[in-house]
Amino acid sequence: ANPNLGHWKNTFKSWPSLEKSWPAWYKRVSASKQVHWDELGIGQPLALTIANLAKDAPLLVSASYFWSNTLNAFLFNQGPMTPTLIDITMITGLDVTSPINPMSLNTKNTFEFKTKSIGGWSGYIGAYMGKGSVSSREYVAFLLMWLEKFLFYRSSCGPTTNWQFLAEALETKKQIPLGKILLGYLYQMLGNASAKISAQSLAQVGRGGCYKLG
Repeated sequence: ANPNLGHWKNTFKSWPSLEKSWPAWYKRVSASKQVHWDELGIGQPLALTIANLAKDAPLLVSASYFWSNTLNAFLFNQGPMTPTLIDITMITGLDVTSPINPMSLNTKNTFEFKTKSIGGWSGYIGAYMGKGSVSSREYVAFLLMWLEKFLFYRSSCGPTTNWQFLAEALETKKQIPLGKILLGYLYQMLGNASAKISAQSLAQVGRGGCYKLG
């Protein structure tokens, strides 16, 4: 398959790029929190954030073309295939068995973080990366950036406090089934990509054009 990427160039625009200062912050926090990360099962996905994985847009778009929002599965000739919780665990090591309902943790935040007009993620790191021992506030800020930018990244590509309640729960060593949430977000991302592809295809047909797939 060789889809016309020009029509779908923004479908995966929120793919997380590596901020220049992030590796230094990761190294600083990991020096004192690696044991904590391993206990919670977040060490592996955190390590992946400094790998700066490249986006293979043609492959992502081609795969999304076969995604079914009804079945949450790829419909290939050999039959339906779909990512599962086992896949999430094998790739990321994230917890998928904890009984905690994340919404029960959505209470008033302990810390206040400025995210608007802060200069994006680079400004966020400059504001909240500390020196000396890692404080609870800095640790929550670090985990918040990981959740917002690398795990549950969004099209706005900038800092918010949407996931601060999870960051604060992780800071207090609560076991949270992040793998289940990640799988749900993966389904949502594929669903959005599939919808955009369908909309662009219909628009192209409406203008009397066609796509060459193959």
